[in-house]
Amino acid sequence: MVGTGTELANQAAELAADGQFEAAAAAFEQALRLQPGDAAQHEMLAQCRMEAGQDEAAYEAGAAAVRLRPDWPVALLTLARAARNSGRLKEAGAAYNRCLQAAAAAAGAAAGAAGEENEDVAAAARQELGEVRQLLQLQLGHQLGLPGLRLLEQHGTEAGPSGVVWEAGALLAWFLVQQQQQQQQAGGGAAGPGSCSGCSSGPPGEPNRCGAAAAPAPPSTHCGAMMRGSRVLELGAGGTGIVGLAAACLGAAVTATDLPEVLPQLQASAALNRAMVGAAGGSLTVATLDWRHPDAALLCPQPPALQYDWLLGADLVFSPAAVDPLAATVAAAVRHAAAVAGGGTGSDGTHGGTSLKVLVCHKQRHEEVDTALLATLKAAGVALRVVLRDAGSRCTVLANDVACVALHSL
Repeated sequence: MVGTGTELANQAAELAADGQFEAAAAAFEQALRLQPGDAAQHEMLAQCRMEAGQDEAAYEAGAAAVRLRPDWPVALLTLARAARNSGRLKEAGAAYNRCLQAAAAAAGAAAGAAGEENEDVAAAARQELGEVRQLLQLQLGHQLGLPGLRLLEQHGTEAGPSGVVWEAGALLAWFLVQQQQQQQQAGGGAAGPGSCSGCSSGPPGEPNRCGAAAAPAPPSTHCGAMMRGSRVLELGAGGTGIVGLAAACLGAAVTATDLPEVLPQLQASAALNRAMVGAAGGSLTVATLDWRHPDAALLCPQPPALQYDWLLGADLVFSPAAVDPLAATVAAAVRHAAAVAGGGTGSDGTHGGTSLKVLVCHKQRHEEVDTALLATLKAAGVALRVVLRDAGSRCTVLANDVACVALHSL
């Protein structure tokens, strides 16, 4: 096939219209050798590759089109579809969002047929973005070892950053399931002294590191001793409630808390997973807890039978201003548990007699916040140490001594 770049592109378009997608793709590639900067030809090449089932090649062509015209809704939609088909679900979601933003920005300028095409592209992007989000939820549930878990995310709502799943929450949820898996694999026996179940000891003087590279297998219906039958208070649950839901799916009675504006989504997440939680013997209730003015009855329940066994939380602070209220809230819960248990304050100022096991996951973003969090908690009587560190996500799971003892005993 010979001719100018435009002639070759026209021939390729005719082949595509006739359903000869591989021949059309070959013709577009010839045309692009002569006109490599033509975004439209890259986009049409991507469509032909998708029709031919060549997902990786389609993704590369779609990415080339977007590099040349970053704000073209059609190219962004094609890239999103190619990313979805090639298994790049997060990239697909990002491309769909960019497509919607570009379509909205172009809405005022486009008229006639161009305006109608823009509306059609936006409508397709909205529908397919919803499908990708559902796939991501299912994928995450399997990665956590909780197939069937449905995580309700809300983007661009009043919930703000609390409306989506963040890495620290996913890591802590996975860690809870991993502990159960380790117990099941060991037949219920205890882990070796000095190492957390699910973690292998690092070099002397360094914190333990997670030794398992693969995601845990789905849990059986026999829930692990760590969560089953435990009463759990979750701070800063967010709208998805991923950590509390994981604990509830392992058989815990969870009280998931956050600010009032987050609760509607959190309640919807709980309702979405009620059957799965109930089948595991767990429960999840939702309550408001403002660290600046904490509800003493919620934070420090009086009847001994209602005391919490675990305090969980993930990605709790983003700014220095939140550190003091969080530390005061955690310390109040720990002090109350120590008083109920008849314990006192240790020589290092921590509440060594507490029965409340604290397990949190923190993502390192700002050194000032990272340093202040541990120092302020320790000054308030809650000393935490690292039990798992994920270098890729910069997330660290931390626990107090009584929680570490519980982890070691699995």
